[in-house]
Amino acid sequence: MKKKYMLGKSSVIYQCLVKMEEGTTNLEAEGNDAEEETYLTYTRAWLKLVNRGGLFTVNEQVYTFFQELEVCIYPMLAEKLKMGAGPEKDEMVQKIEANEDILFAWSLITVDLSRDDSHLLLTDIILLWMTIRGYAIASSLVEDYKEA
Repeated sequence: MKKKYMLGKSSVIYQCLVKMEEGTTNLEAEGNDAEEETYLTYTRAWLKLVNRGGLFTVNEQVYTFFQELEVCIYPMLAEKLKMGAGPEKDEMVQKIEANEDILFAWSLITVDLSRDDSHLLLTDIILLWMTIRGYAIASSLVEDYKEA
């Protein structure tokens, strides 16, 4: 995705994508024993254990955005795929873009972008996430069907 925007007209969007990857100090911070274990601290520890240099690390705001995106997209995709119908992407994108939790998480990431650039990037990320997760969910449903 960075390559698409690096070569395109909007260098601001490219810089935003780079910032999403940079600023990983929050994810790489050491957990404190006195600190209450949260899902983010657990994930930081897991990331340190399994990362051999090939994983992309993102800052906490981006991680939270992807969590919110998954919570919103998974039920919609699973329902559509169980009915045997493919998802109507435009309709799903509109529902996702109207979700307040996603918009809040997204606003924390894209404070430096104009409204149009932010909307364009959000739509691209949602479509890519739907494609990636759609294949994974469909594969899971096929496996469940085979076992039944």
